[in-house]
Amino acid sequence: MFDPIKIAFGDYLYRFFHEISPTNKEIERYIKRPPSKAILYAPGRMIDSVDAMLAKWRKLDQDSGPTRSYPSPVMIFAMDRNVTPTGRDYTRPLADKTMVTISDDPKKRVFGLRTVTADIRVQTAIFSHLEPTSRSIAAQLLLYLDEVPSRRFRAPYEFAGFTTEWPVQIDTPETPAMLIPLSPEDNMTCYTVDLNLHCTIPLFYGPRPGEPNDGKGIAGDMTDPAGYPTVSTITISSCARCAPHEVTTAGEEGDEE
Repeated sequence: MFDPIKIAFGDYLYRFFHEISPTNKEIERYIKRPPSKAILYAPGRMIDSVDAMLAKWRKLDQDSGPTRSYPSPVMIFAMDRNVTPTGRDYTRPLADKTMVTISDDPKKRVFGLRTVTADIRVQTAIFSHLEPTSRSIAAQLLLYLDEVPSRRFRAPYEFAGFTTEWPVQIDTPETPAMLIPLSPEDNMTCYTVDLNLHCTIPLFYGPRPGEPNDGKGIAGDMTDPAGYPTVSTITISSCARCAPHEVTTAGEEGDEE
């Protein structure tokens, strides 16, 4: 349910990675790395405990070679486990199930749809041996956040063999980059940027096994589900008990209708 948001935010940071300007030699070496070795996701925790995140990062062996000092800088992002409903002054969830069709579906199946609107806190930590390096990357990240196209991105959700994209908007892009103190014996510098994501999360529904369906798929199968039955033909027949109704309309005075 929330994994597509993590993936989409990772892609969002990858796009930033390709826009970083090399203001010193360390950043120049950094932007030559594959993005997978430059930006990491910290599962299951926020970066409030940066010392623990730094220790885990150093234990990684991305090259499967002899142990060596890990290159810096690096960006690590994490998402809070808490989920806060988005304020009603901003948007509203689709609480009542609505019948929809996916535009690319050649079978024209009808599914149910509800949406969850939630705020998710995200932290991005930038570690470097050189303070000017982490500060430069943090400042450039804030500039990237302030670009109009960067205020939002889309998270892809899979259902019925199709991908639909749903909006994620970044709140408070003017947030500062905070210098986080590390252990006294550590020679690393860390800046963190906190963001709040306004997310719209779709919940699709189809008939369960044993429920009426349209026969255009398999009931209960998420990859090729059957849709809800629809009305295709309406037949109106006359009834001997029903007398025809006369319909008159009222006109202006003097007119006959």
